[in-house]
Amino acid sequence: MHGLDREWLEQRFSIRQTERSDALLTVRADAILTSEGAAAFLNEYALHLQATDVTAAAAYCCANFSWTALALHYSIGVWNVAFELPLSSILLQLYRDQGQLKFTFTLTDWIIEAGPEDASERSAWRDRKLAHYYSETARPLIESLSAVSGLDVSQLWGQLPTRFNYQFALLEKELSHAGLPDGRSAADRLLDDYRAVCSEWDGSAFGRRSNPLNVNIRYIEDYRDPEAQVRMKNVCCLYYKTGKQEYCYTCPRLKAEDREKVKERLLTAGKH
Repeated sequence: MHGLDREWLEQRFSIRQTERSDALLTVRADAILTSEGAAAFLNEYALHLQATDVTAAAAYCCANFSWTALALHYSIGVWNVAFELPLSSILLQLYRDQGQLKFTFTLTDWIIEAGPEDASERSAWRDRKLAHYYSETARPLIESLSAVSGLDVSQLWGQLPTRFNYQFALLEKELSHAGLPDGRSAADRLLDDYRAVCSEWDGSAFGRRSNPLNVNIRYIEDYRDPEAQVRMKNVCCLYYKTGKQEYCYTCPRLKAEDREKVKERLLTAGKH
């Protein structure tokens, strides 16, 4: 569990070392910080999404950009290694995989730093590295997308916990047998790091009054299994503004009767 595995970052989190040759759209992340650059990006992305307006493109961009945060959390939590993610070194590339639109993130410069082994020193180092990412990488991008799209910034920050809570649950299973030199489980340290960010930080790194990652997870019945539960999305992802213009089953905007209609639609579609 020492060192940084770039191949794994690409495979698991879509952080690449080289550009894709089949990209439908390529933009350097810092270009989105200008109103002109953000508008151009959102308009083109919205066309690919078949979106009714650019708010959906802004929400989808933030949800997808959360892969960069997850990659950094993983690297720090599992390998005790951080890598810099300045917007000037990130290329966002949109591509299609088996008909599905996806983003990949090419990092053009790799600046890597190993963390300290001492627990208290490591905690301070972890907070410093993650706070720098959220304040200097995620926040400027999110605030620019909010300003240009007109979608409230809280709705954009709100896209991250949905992805995080789902992925951290998967990573906990994936890392269940991975041990660290100090005898701890890699899964435990990764999750402890994330819990610390959620519960111990205020909103300053995010430019908010409160921490947007510190959310209550709500559960609803799994439409495929009445005995199981699934997480409700933290905020609406605006899927209903794209493609077929339908709501997700886990959308927090749905009333109970409307969720039942979505359930029936999904179950009927599954029979074909």
